[in-house]
Amino acid sequence: MYAQVFNNEALSQVKTSNIESGSSLFASISTDRSAEIGSFRHLENLDERVSGWDPDQLYTGAVTTSKTVTAMQNSDLTWKAGENIADESGYCGHVAKLHTAFGSNFLNQNAETISIAYRVTDQTNADRTNPTAQAYITEAGSYLPLSLPYPLDYQGNTYRIDGLQVGKTAGSSITAVDGTGGLFGTVTQDMSVKNLLICQPVVRTKASAGALIGAVTPGTDSRGTTNLATVKIKNVQIEYPQVQAEQTGASAGALVGTFEGVTLTVQDALAENHFRDKLGSSTEKAADLKQEEESKYRIRALKGTAGSLIGTAKGEISLTDSAAALYVEGMYAGGLVGTVEKASTAAAASGPTVQIQSCYVGGHTANKKFDTSQKPGNGANANAAFENLTGRYNVAAYTGGFAGGLAAQLPADSQIANTYVSASVYSPTAEEKSDETEDGSGTAANETENPALKAPAFVAFYDYANRTDGMLPSETSGTGTNKKSVYPGCYVCSKVNEKYVLAYAEELSELFGAEGTGADSENTYPYDPELKKAEIPIYPMPTIQKVAEKLAAQNASKGFSWFLNNHVGDWDKEENEEALHTGNRLYIDYVSPSPLEENQRIHLIFSITGELSGKTMWYVLQVNTGDLQENTLRMGSKFCFVDTEEKAASCVKNEANGSWTRFADKNRVNRFEIGITEEKKLKLRFYLDDLSREGGNFCSLGTWGGYQPGGYINGENVTVKLSEDGYPPTENTRLSYKFNSCFADVIEPNDDGTDTYTVKVANGRHLQNLNFCGEGYGGLKITRVIQTDNILWQEDDSITSQTEAYCKEVKDAYGKMTIYSPGNSKYEGGSFWPINNPDIISYDAEVDEKEKAKLGECYTIAGLKITPVAWNGAALFQKTDHLTISNLNLKDPDISCQGQNTAGLVAQAGTSADSYLTIKNIHIYGEESRISGTLATGAVVGSTNSGSLTLDHVVVDAPTLQISGGKTGGLIGEAKVSDLVMNHVYVSGKNARIQGTDASGGLVGFAESSGQMKLENSFFSGYVDTTGTAGGLYGYLKNNQNGGTAGKEFSIENSYVGGRNRSYGYTESGAEVLSDRKNVSGGRCAGGLVGWMDGPISVIQSFSAADACGTNTYNAIAGGLFGKYDSAKLVLSNCYTTGSVKAAGTSMFLGHYIGQLNNTWWWGPGAQLEAGILSVPEECWYLPKLSDAIIGAPYVDSSSVKDSYSSITRTGAADLSSKTGTNGVDQTIAIDDSLQGKAYPYPIWTIYEPTVWQTGTRLYVGDWD
Repeated sequence: MYAQVFNNEALSQVKTSNIESGSSLFASISTDRSAEIGSFRHLENLDERVSGWDPDQLYTGAVTTSKTVTAMQNSDLTWKAGENIADESGYCGHVAKLHTAFGSNFLNQNAETISIAYRVTDQTNADRTNPTAQAYITEAGSYLPLSLPYPLDYQGNTYRIDGLQVGKTAGSSITAVDGTGGLFGTVTQDMSVKNLLICQPVVRTKASAGALIGAVTPGTDSRGTTNLATVKIKNVQIEYPQVQAEQTGASAGALVGTFEGVTLTVQDALAENHFRDKLGSSTEKAADLKQEEESKYRIRALKGTAGSLIGTAKGEISLTDSAAALYVEGMYAGGLVGTVEKASTAAAASGPTVQIQSCYVGGHTANKKFDTSQKPGNGANANAAFENLTGRYNVAAYTGGFAGGLAAQLPADSQIANTYVSASVYSPTAEEKSDETEDGSGTAANETENPALKAPAFVAFYDYANRTDGMLPSETSGTGTNKKSVYPGCYVCSKVNEKYVLAYAEELSELFGAEGTGADSENTYPYDPELKKAEIPIYPMPTIQKVAEKLAAQNASKGFSWFLNNHVGDWDKEENEEALHTGNRLYIDYVSPSPLEENQRIHLIFSITGELSGKTMWYVLQVNTGDLQENTLRMGSKFCFVDTEEKAASCVKNEANGSWTRFADKNRVNRFEIGITEEKKLKLRFYLDDLSREGGNFCSLGTWGGYQPGGYINGENVTVKLSEDGYPPTENTRLSYKFNSCFADVIEPNDDGTDTYTVKVANGRHLQNLNFCGEGYGGLKITRVIQTDNILWQEDDSITSQTEAYCKEVKDAYGKMTIYSPGNSKYEGGSFWPINNPDIISYDAEVDEKEKAKLGECYTIAGLKITPVAWNGAALFQKTDHLTISNLNLKDPDISCQGQNTAGLVAQAGTSADSYLTIKNIHIYGEESRISGTLATGAVVGSTNSGSLTLDHVVVDAPTLQISGGKTGGLIGEAKVSDLVMNHVYVSGKNARIQGTDASGGLVGFAESSGQMKLENSFFSGYVDTTGTAGGLYGYLKNNQNGGTAGKEFSIENSYVGGRNRSYGYTESGAEVLSDRKNVSGGRCAGGLVGWMDGPISVIQSFSAADACGTNTYNAIAGGLFGKYDSAKLVLSNCYTTGSVKAAGTSMFLGHYIGQLNNTWWWGPGAQLEAGILSVPEECWYLPKLSDAIIGAPYVDSSSVKDSYSSITRTGAADLSSKTGTNGVDQTIAIDDSLQGKAYPYPIWTIYEPTVWQTGTRLYVGDWD
């Protein structure tokens, strides 16, 4: 195509544009019969009825056989715009806009009713050069499904097709159209489709329907040759399909409605109700539809057969590495495929007709349960209450039909392996069989029941002609060494006609039932919002990947698609979900399936197997129903505890073979509560780990006196099985539970080659068990701890948690709050038992990235209480040498201890030179925060005596914070370390009080460092008072770097101490006069930043607005920055003080910067500083208060400064506020009522950045004059 332009008066001057060439039908086309598809116009032009295109025309000469056309999609295509579709208009919208712009009333300008024009050629006309044809258009809004007379290789190239509609737009609904429907309508030639994602297709046709292919039928090619097609589908994904076929015998499927051909091969296909970012990615593109909307998406055949992937098939079928999790409804319905029958003898290939390998069917639940309250009814006249019920029967047949969780009907020689079903099934024929039984009752899992009642959980029937009953994966064939599972590697966990079915191949017995053995805990994809609520949704049964690994299957190492490594869809494991409680008390609840009969004797047997210890023991329970009356236990029922399976069986046969304990006896042995329900059923609770029952620790099972060599190990994984028939449990026992004995999830060894473990904690029991796996208890060797939920020790309505507050639950259950160790010791009064587990090197409470918007950045421990009874120190962690605590909130800690170090997080750390303690991203807060001790005490650390100590982004901001002890600090009581590094640490509170009897500081009470000591971007704003040495940041700080020659940094930078305009505890009426205020006071000495500094230090861009007061009545020492300073080297740069400096009585040791320098005990007028002691490279200032002294002794004031330190200048408030090169405040939190709404007026350099996730600002907390 090109354009020419010319002037009539100068015809010789013709101007020609550039020549543009390309395909008139496609994005591009080549002579190898390949076409690129970049729009729906290109796609529809593949159909001869639309474009008249004959691919044979690409060749010269005669074409005698039909050749394959390759269509390559090169972009995402959208038919109609819809939810979560990037193209806001789609093909229909764009066409409508073009028609509107063209301005013709003859062109459809409504995007909802755009149609496709096509023609149908009279096939009786043999002259193809002069065809006769009738023109048509599709129904309003409907795409024209492709019907191609040539073989096709369609390559999606991982692109999407969104919003496909085959159906008539009729107001707000879409009604069925004639013919077959799908991306491809009727396929008669060979076809392959691969690497394609189809999202939210709506296909409603009278004949067979599929999102990809409506029907594959015998046909003739463009040369008139009869053909039976071979179809291959690989790596095709269908999201949120609505597919419905309406005529009698019409079938529906997400991939193919009906197939009749040679072979149909499907590999790596997925049909689900999630939005994905792109093909092959597990990442969600957008939020899923709400459950009530999602329930409308289904595969449905009103009068025919429906299957999630394939409706009906006749021929050879191969389904591998594929999955579906959709609602499926039809006269005949299958969770993966509806029905399959053998092809005619001429067309059938040798070998099995159907092969299904490594596939699964996921379910739909509501509130974590299959909803079986409604039945589907009869096709077009379906039960309205069933129609859009969330969690309804997932695979359901209409009245008179039948359904199967995997398939409704398959040939008898079908081969099925490594496949499972976790969807519910309604099959009317099975219900009819149930009505034929003696009483029509029982559970589908009962082995004595008619197998036909259970078969629909997997395959309902075999053979098209004979229709024999299907079988479950637990069934076997052959005997002796030839015995094998009929479905190797398969299992089903379903609900069929209101009855649960749980069956699995014998070879899966070790794997099945293990919580967490299936999906990667972070990549399980349920639909049910209640399942999504779990911090880590875990599919509790093995995934395809796990099954393959277990059986060493041939394809176990090939690398499955993401959805086979994980699980898509919901599940309902009945008893295992609700019976096992892993919260503050670990127990199993059991309710008998039927009401008790009079004078009935029941035997139940529990087996308890420890994974790490290898130990198995059995509880044998004997219950006489006559002993149970009105929920009151009489004396005859009892239990015994034995160590072999033979003994367990023997005790049942003969009571004399057991050593029995009555349930009515209250002692350390009894772990049971027993009674009856209102329905007269037996109810039982078995406690496996209950720290508030004497002898109730897990490791005390069988010993009742704590851990013993050869016994159970605290923290190991456990499998508990319960037999209801009086015989010891077997590998295939229905009631089987796998869990961790002390922590949140089943655990695996760390992948570092050691015998260490990482555990998860989500409640008070888990947290407390970290101690009972520590020293002296023989537990698991734990090195890393991950907190996965908020933990409530005491009740706190402001904090949400999946588990009730530990103390409340225990007190409500037992009337008191006691914790028993594995042995005889106990803590009472609601006290937590501090963790003494030196193996733990990491504790992390960061919230999973996906949940941060809802839950915040870090999890919280609320109401942690430790009473004075604590031995060897009181804190969350009692002792450690190597530990990192990160991303944790501690709310309202109440910790007290006598004669020991005390803290919120770590009481005692560091006993060797290689010791380290790192605290980062910590927030301690709450109205009732109190930490009280008599030795070293701090909100974070009590004492550390060696190694390094690092605090990074630590905030303590409780309005009435109370920290009291000997050496006492807002963060650290005592630190004698090689390196002490703190950055972005803050302690504040309106009446926050640090009170000590020894060196005490707003941040650190007593500190010595032989290496690096660095404090940056930090502040304290509150009150410090002690009979010893007091400092706004440090009470006592010593530089042990060989007299300051080690060369490592020793500095305070960009930090401050906030002021107070009232003394501690003032009333809102402000009765105290300003002159009485003091917020840093020490008996011996007091300093705005440091009470007593011993050794060289640099203080840069830091200030104190605090009032420093020496409380001794004679010669108390007080300074605006340092109370007492002993060293030959002090560097000050851009520092200032604004607070008052005073003493309780007469004193000469008062100075705006230093009270006493180098232990000088004389004052003397005109005294001068020795050269080199003080360096002031950048200007420093002070606001004069009471006197003009910069240093108290030797006395230095503004008239006696000289040399480098002459840069310390007296200034006024207005001048200080306008210092050039300094920074103004971004936000002010004033305490004094008179300052509310005002901004701090003086320079501030401190960057307030409470967490690593927040952007820093300049925040001032406190008052000023």
